[in-house]
Amino acid sequence: MEHVFVEFLAALRIFTKERRMDIEVPEGATITTVLNELHQKFGDGKAERIFDTSNGVSPALIILVNGTNIKNLDGIDTLVQDGDVIACVPIMAGG
Repeated sequence: MEHVFVEFLAALRIFTKERRMDIEVPEGATITTVLNELHQKFGDGKAERIFDTSNGVSPALIILVNGTNIKNLDGIDTLVQDGDVIACVPIMAGG
């Protein structure tokens, strides 16, 4: 098993009541694996802030692996490795 660290930024901290979590994942895990673990931990109510059933990730969320947007990697199929830091960053709007 490997450990990855998930960081929740901005408003996500309010919903998760977490700043940073250590999640244990199997070798060869992907962002999808991590998202499934988060869904199990937080359940449907809070998970809807992170998940979108149509494509895996809410369009209001940016996910970074070690500082790189998963859109520039392999999306939700991006492999994660022991010690990776996965940041969940909500898109902010205002005016």
